[in-house]
Amino acid sequence: MAKNEIFKMQIDMSGTQILAYNKDRTILGEYPADKAIKKFMGKNRKIYVYGEVDDNGLLHIVRQAKEQVW
Repeated sequence: MAKNEIFKMQIDMSGTQILAYNKDRTILGEYPADKAIKKFMGKNRKIYVYGEVDDNGLLHIVRQAKEQVW
């Protein structure tokens, strides 16, 4: 697994996909917005999380991070 870093997660306008990427956008992924992630995000359309990406490209969220400026 890659090192733990901060990712911005945004839900699309339709509410079906999550876009997640790191600050310099060297890691970028699109994931289905399932019930678990929607519950984790609450009413927020955008959150920041500490996470790691595995060898299959799956983002593993460690915990929520504070709001970032980027």
